[in-house]
Amino acid sequence: MIAATADPDARPVTLIPHDNAAGRSLTAVIAILTFLACLCAGGAVWLASATSAWGTDVAREITIQIKPHPGSDVDAETAKALDLVARSPAISSAQAPSREETQQMLAPWLGSGLDLTQLPIPRLVTATLSSRADASALDALRSQVLQAAPDATFDDHAVWVSHITGVGRSLTLLAGLLFALVVAAIAIAIAFATRAAMAGAREIVEVLHFVGASDGYITQHFQRYFFLQSAKGTAVGGAAALFMFLVGEGFAHRGDSADGAAMTMLLGSFHLPFMGYVAILGVCVALVAMAGLFSRRVAATQLRVYY
Repeated sequence: MIAATADPDARPVTLIPHDNAAGRSLTAVIAILTFLACLCAGGAVWLASATSAWGTDVAREITIQIKPHPGSDVDAETAKALDLVARSPAISSAQAPSREETQQMLAPWLGSGLDLTQLPIPRLVTATLSSRADASALDALRSQVLQAAPDATFDDHAVWVSHITGVGRSLTLLAGLLFALVVAAIAIAIAFATRAAMAGAREIVEVLHFVGASDGYITQHFQRYFFLQSAKGTAVGGAAALFMFLVGEGFAHRGDSADGAAMTMLLGSFHLPFMGYVAILGVCVALVAMAGLFSRRVAATQLRVYY
């Protein structure tokens, strides 16, 4: 063993056995934590993208609700409101569901065999804003609609946009916090594994010191070992996360199934952006680099403690 390590440029004996239970356990732990970290990173990117899309879609629409009241002609008020909205330069398209269409929309909740003609069911006018829409144009349209239908409710969905943005930011922050915790867990696992490996190879390290091997030469081999172990674990964990997102995306697109339709209704069109996959690959590369550098630093610290 001493002859094999007398030349610092020669390949030394193995300081850490590569095929043992401790190494396999560390690889499994890193794979699991990497999977969770990639899920957090991809989820954060998807949440940011989905929140932006939801907010944009909601902000581009307005809804006018015209409530019937005694002595009013709700159909006439609806027609006036629709005409005002359609002629506004701030609106690109507008429509008002008929009474029959409104009843069909209520059928899943109220049933299809009820006579809804005697109920004070509000009429709706929905519109999509044009690119030329601004606050002054919407305020003018609001005033015109309320003059034509005093009991109408003009909703530009600003409250919903604020709520969606706030919830999206909170969930993205939570995903970032979970990601940081997972990375910290990986760092702690690498630190304990490096210290255990240093303790197990202490006699070999003493011999290497005796024949003149430098601290950098010794720590390099610990760094290489944990770099390879983390590379195996992150490859498995990252691949599992990518597979999970692809399966989820494919499952969400199964609109013909009840589960797929429910998932689409809950999450919208589930689609991880390209930056999400880039983020997952970046997380895997960063974790491998972190494991190698961190193990080298811990090994160097332990050498200063021992010697």
